[in-house]
Amino acid sequence: MTLLDEPDLQRQSAAGWDLSVGNLMLMGVAGSGTSTTLASIALTLAKNSDPADLDLMILDMGSGDLEMLKRLPHTVAYVGTGAGAKEQQARFLRHLNTELESRRAAPGTHRRTVVLLDGLASLRDEFQDFEGQQLLGLLYRAYADGPALGLSFAVTTTRAKAVPSVMNEVTLQKWLFRLADTYDYSSLGVRAKHVPAALPGRCVDPRTSLQMHVATPGIGLEAAVDRVRQGWGDAPAKTTAIRSLPTNVTMADLGVKPQLETEPWHIPVGIRETDLSPAFLEIYEGEHALIAGPARSGKSTVLLALAEAVRGVPTSRGPAQVWGICDRRSPLATAALDRIAVGTDEVPALLASLRIERGPVFLLIDDAERFEDTDQSIAGIVASGPPGLCIIASGRAADLRGLYSHWTKSIRKSRLGVVLQPDVNYDGELLGATLPRKAPVALTAGRGYLGVGGQMSLIQSLSPGS
Repeated sequence: MTLLDEPDLQRQSAAGWDLSVGNLMLMGVAGSGTSTTLASIALTLAKNSDPADLDLMILDMGSGDLEMLKRLPHTVAYVGTGAGAKEQQARFLRHLNTELESRRAAPGTHRRTVVLLDGLASLRDEFQDFEGQQLLGLLYRAYADGPALGLSFAVTTTRAKAVPSVMNEVTLQKWLFRLADTYDYSSLGVRAKHVPAALPGRCVDPRTSLQMHVATPGIGLEAAVDRVRQGWGDAPAKTTAIRSLPTNVTMADLGVKPQLETEPWHIPVGIRETDLSPAFLEIYEGEHALIAGPARSGKSTVLLALAEAVRGVPTSRGPAQVWGICDRRSPLATAALDRIAVGTDEVPALLASLRIERGPVFLLIDDAERFEDTDQSIAGIVASGPPGLCIIASGRAADLRGLYSHWTKSIRKSRLGVVLQPDVNYDGELLGATLPRKAPVALTAGRGYLGVGGQMSLIQSLSPGS
């Protein structure tokens, strides 16, 4: 991959990155050839390794020079910059930690994985806040512990001082390209007479003070990628390791079903942002849930999806029923429910019937803040409803926060539910928790935080399938 100059021996020989020694750090300003070196590493590995034996993961924080590498049959992840990339970058860093823990749990059962990170300094600049520092901590941990478990890193940085000590101290292989500050060479153990010429691809190894020049494909990167692909023409395409949080998810997409046989009940409510796994409401006997958010945030949509999910689910006490209370403008008014009360006048009769039910019933109440409950009938059913009753009420978060003597205060005691598109300063109190100051994704309609016992998880909430 490189041509090593050995003047004392009057020869030039092939050299390169020795993965058995550990990770590789490439230091050099933009245009010095560090990104090109990563591309050459990827091509060399892909040419000589069966896709069944090697995975490539690429985090491109530069100008997109490595994007062509995502077409290699070995590549399982490519994440660049641009609109919406912050979510993918965060997911990439979390995946490294997941991969590390998976290898620790079952050593020797995973393919070798090589991570190419172009732009460490840019990555650190991008993740300066508290949540970002935690994500960078996952990277540092994987970088330090990964090589022993078959997870190797080749990293570039434009600034030598941007390499944190936790990475620098475990890096045995460093190639120094053209640096902005000549003093950086001496601090890294390279004397002035060994500083490489300012040519793209020319570098020096501080361990030996020998200079190298990185080999690049003479036919260009795109043609070289195509040639490698042709060499592994029968290799099946790999599933991408880094997915995005969807903007719409149904029960069919989740591939799970409600569990109502034992406590707590587990009712799917969406998909988690952290690992894209199903998110559940966990409901014990006598507990209720709240769906809160501003107008047009998706509250009614969640109720419809929950109705579709649980209606008719078999239990030891018979199939689950779904009843509803709403006004005429609510989509619940025309939904396929077992019973419905549309407007305040119909509520007392429905609640009277509910008290004699003995099977599991989910009572969905849309626009809860509109039902003042002057006769305390709703408050009574919340406090002492029949066994198997679970009330799921939705309402505007700002209104619910100001209703100090409203029946929804009792609903909130369970600290269970979802706050959609929340006001991070105030809406957490609805579920007895503190919301993160910054979300890793845009909080579009249907996105918010699931609260279970004070623990908050960012989710894309469920939508009805029909």
